[in-house]
Amino acid sequence: MIAADVQHTFLAAGNIVDATNYAAFVHHKLGDTAESAVLSAMVERFHGRFVGAHVALDPVLDGSLPALHPITAVWAWLEATTLAAERDTDTAFTALRNALTVGESQKLLRPFTYSQRYVRTVLDRNFGRFGTLDGFAAVVRAAVKPGIDTSVVRLSPREMDLLRELPSFRTAESIAADKFISVNTVKTHLRGIYRKLGVTNRRDAIAAAQKLGMI
Repeated sequence: MIAADVQHTFLAAGNIVDATNYAAFVHHKLGDTAESAVLSAMVERFHGRFVGAHVALDPVLDGSLPALHPITAVWAWLEATTLAAERDTDTAFTALRNALTVGESQKLLRPFTYSQRYVRTVLDRNFGRFGTLDGFAAVVRAAVKPGIDTSVVRLSPREMDLLRELPSFRTAESIAADKFISVNTVKTHLRGIYRKLGVTNRRDAIAAAQKLGMI
């Protein structure tokens, strides 16, 4: 029941090593189950390996892998929602509707509150379109705050390292020289940081990261 909850805690804190080890531990204990697959998908998504996340998740979504608890299905469909939120709005809507279906039937609200930014975005975009699920969708929407939060701002270790440099306002060239990497690499990581924080410049990135307690 708590496997995805624990995994989310690791990833929200940026503890990718612990998250990877935990996924392996759960697989060792539970075998090829939906629970271990969802944990692996979460790790893949954290790394930005979306194909790998889909490969891990698809057998859960199509029912090929059994789940030991219904809450796992909610987590799986929320992962699918997050993966599709910015790429395929129709798929994101369908995935969230499936998560709502399971969540309402089992009275499971907690998983929705962990994926706040993407779930809230898809809810807002489709509010009133969930039919008989509109009542539960409203309950979820009330529990899910809008805007950026740490549950979905998942920077890679290199991005976190660069994020800590931003308050210095040193140039990309200076940072690149200190870290023995190319200026293009620094700029690529900066673009990733800005995208994940939902900002377009360094000053706003610093403000957002400070608000989230990341620096």
